[in-house]
Amino acid sequence: MKKQIMPENETLEIKTRSKKKEVEGKAEPHLVPECQDQTHEQISEWAKSALPSESGVEKMSKVYKMLAEPSRLRIVIALLKGELCVQHILSIVGGSQSALSHQLRSLKDNRLLVCRREGANVFYRLADEHIEEIVAKGLEHLTCEDA
Repeated sequence: MKKQIMPENETLEIKTRSKKKEVEGKAEPHLVPECQDQTHEQISEWAKSALPSESGVEKMSKVYKMLAEPSRLRIVIALLKGELCVQHILSIVGGSQSALSHQLRSLKDNRLLVCRREGANVFYRLADEHIEEIVAKGLEHLTCEDA
């Protein structure tokens, strides 16, 4: 099997072989580059083509840094169920009101959460389905036998 990529205005064919990978009890094929008849430079370029721009890597890194802090991660996991007011979030994740406000502000400033005000209450929810998918996959990984 061959996969074509185009690094810097030229076509490059990378030979790949299908390899069975166990996913949720099912064997699923995925592509593995073959080193025979190809230079390591070609294979490196093939893999490098999947990388986003430097600014894209920085943005992704910020998202993962936000999720790497346990109290922020607890907040995001709680919000997987849907929109919650600050008092509900506080009762779920614990801690002080000021610490929670700081974490909520950080998550909002980094575009992981959005909020709305209704009278004296402020409600938070996940900014979009991408954040939900990232965290849901992380939770799914916890129950994976290979983890």
